[in-house]
Amino acid sequence: PMVKDVINALPVLSRVKGAKLVTIMGGSHTGFSDSAKYLRWFENPDSIGCAQVLKALDIDEEEPWYTLLGSQEQGVIYETPAPLCTMQPLPVAMNPLRQHMITKVAILSFFQSHFADTAEEKKYYSEFLSKIMAKELPEVIYQESAM
Repeated sequence: PMVKDVINALPVLSRVKGAKLVTIMGGSHTGFSDSAKYLRWFENPDSIGCAQVLKALDIDEEEPWYTLLGSQEQGVIYETPAPLCTMQPLPVAMNPLRQHMITKVAILSFFQSHFADTAEEKKYYSEFLSKIMAKELPEVIYQESAM
């Protein structure tokens, strides 16, 4: 992956009360984009993104790149700089079409668990997101903040 989720996403669970994290095993950063459907025959569509990022930024491995994203005042956390595009070759990723489908199901379930019209619907979507989705989709791992 471009940035490992253990560095990028997992810390949210220990920093944000009530945080929920859906991990799609074998997913790619590029796979979250609808346009990734055109890259479904690539072993890992992030290979294109990594090549472009590394070429455009001309990153020195010793020099931190995360300052290019913004300041700490803007919410960028500097304490653990994530290595960018250092895993070569990239692992085989899932088909972006499947990843996009899983993403849409997770997002719909999350929003409906908060904004559905009735308490019954909210409960249904919350239970689907937190318990059922990972049982039905083996690529999915659901975690909640212990805070």
